[in-house]
Amino acid sequence: MIKIYDDVLTSNEADDIEKNIISSQFPFYISESSGTVTDDLANEFKDNRYVKEHWQFVHTTIDYDPDTKKTIFNSDYSHSSIDLLNKFMNKLNVKNYNLARSKINFQPQYKNADKHSYNVPHTDMVDDHIVAIYYVNDSDGDTFIFDNNNKILKRITPKKGRFLLFDGSLKHAGSHPYYSKYRVVVNFDVYSNPALTNILS
Repeated sequence: MIKIYDDVLTSNEADDIEKNIISSQFPFYISESSGTVTDDLANEFKDNRYVKEHWQFVHTTIDYDPDTKKTIFNSDYSHSSIDLLNKFMNKLNVKNYNLARSKINFQPQYKNADKHSYNVPHTDMVDDHIVAIYYVNDSDGDTFIFDNNNKILKRITPKKGRFLLFDGSLKHAGSHPYYSKYRVVVNFDVYSNPALTNILS
């Protein structure tokens, strides 16, 4: 239910993406909450000693309206985001898919974090979906994936050019870097379909 791909992009393509996103010209915005999830959800994990929340900056390229279940082009970078996902889907030989949401997360260094800490475990959507994460830069700050009992199933270390694919019903969490200056990922939520389900089975 969890797949990692390191050979989707050329090194030049990965370099260009990193250069374009990690730039003084790229518009990142402070998260609406005090961390990576809503304050209500964060409060559920307030007694978990491994959960350490901190500010992050976000650029939502494609937004999702849960009431109408429609996607909204939200940014001048929407098409670049789709181009990146298309390259990944072509690698997987997935011809048709429906994208619900896409956003870019910039997490700054957090000295109170450590290799065992992570942000609040969560799922992105109520609807059946698949999560794809693209790692923009090399950094520490693993992605954690959990089972139904909030036990860690797998940790994935950020590597520039890496794609991660997993079942969206699994709780997951990023983590702020404690050595690197920043951690940047592109997060995609794609509606489940047989082709993607078969890949993860």
